[in-house]
Amino acid sequence: MSSAAAVYTQMRGPALNLLDAS
Repeated sequence: MSSAAAVYTQMRGPALNLLDAS
């Protein structure tokens, strides 16, 4: 579960940055 949480966090960061930039 920890691994999945880490991946989710890593994917969420850039995704939020892209949404905020657009």
